[in-house]
Amino acid sequence: MSLWCGPDRGWIGVDPTNAIFAENDHIVLAIGRDYADIAPIDGVILAPRGQTLKVEVDVIPSDEEGRLL
Repeated sequence: MSLWCGPDRGWIGVDPTNAIFAENDHIVLAIGRDYADIAPIDGVILAPRGQTLKVEVDVIPSDEEGRLL
């Protein structure tokens, strides 16, 4: 979650789950007005059996200009 704190401070990231400010160790996955805008799963799946979801994330550092290292 980000809060607009005026032109002097700008946008400040907050992690409400852990009650801390978001720093460089937080990864932004999506930006939206509310949860419905950014829900990771949306819709209905109809299938004959149970389903399993497997998710992996690769984090690649970049320099200040956005180029990959």
